[in-house]
Amino acid sequence: APKEILWMLGMNDTAAVFQNYVEKMKHLCESRGIGLCIYRVPPVPGKENEEKSRIVIQSGLPYVDAWKAVGGRLDGTWYEGYLSGDLVHPTELGAKAIA
Repeated sequence: APKEILWMLGMNDTAAVFQNYVEKMKHLCESRGIGLCIYRVPPVPGKENEEKSRIVIQSGLPYVDAWKAVGGRLDGTWYEGYLSGDLVHPTELGAKAIA
């Protein structure tokens, strides 16, 4: 069994579905003694992700702060050159910042 899981999902989920998944993963990992680190989903054009961000912060779990790493603003703007042309995924530069 793994000792740690880095779970970087959630962009395409609603906040309610995301909350459910976080709770299930947290319980599953706790019951098996596995550390869980989750992903603070950054906003993108058309998806502000503010509610999912609150869920991550209030979960009590460690998290990768992709929102901060890419300079995300509620309007979906990231630092110059960090967001790919599909307006969802990071460019190589954005991915390096998240990593």
